[in-house]
Amino acid sequence: MVTKRGMMKIVEVTIAIFMVLSFLLVLSQQQKGNQTADNPQALQAVLERLASDQVIRQRIMEAPMDDAAAVTNVNDYLSNIIKPDFDRQGYSYSIQLCKVADLCINPAIGINSNKVTSYDYIIGGNSQSFSPRKLHLSIWRG
Repeated sequence: MVTKRGMMKIVEVTIAIFMVLSFLLVLSQQQKGNQTADNPQALQAVLERLASDQVIRQRIMEAPMDDAAAVTNVNDYLSNIIKPDFDRQGYSYSIQLCKVADLCINPAIGINSNKVTSYDYIIGGNSQSFSPRKLHLSIWRG
């Protein structure tokens, strides 16, 4: 025969088990959210540099959007920064500079992977002018 006190213990244990499982589930989902393309944890430093480097920001803001040579110059500068790290780890990438409202999708890239991670860095401008630009970076293994 089960007493009232015994039923309360069973309920308490059940609630405790659900709380622990919920915590573990949330923790595992957060760890998955921080991964890029195929879990390149070492690429995080490269992405942080792109986000915080003032020289990159200046070059992007100075490049006229309608001048293909200027955009290519910015892309070449960025490639020189990130190419060694990406090549060493076996990743390919695509860099595009476009207007904020544009999609920045270039089908001519020829991405041959089923796992592609894309980052969009929006640079709003500086104290003299507001001319937002978007740097689109796609990363994939291969």
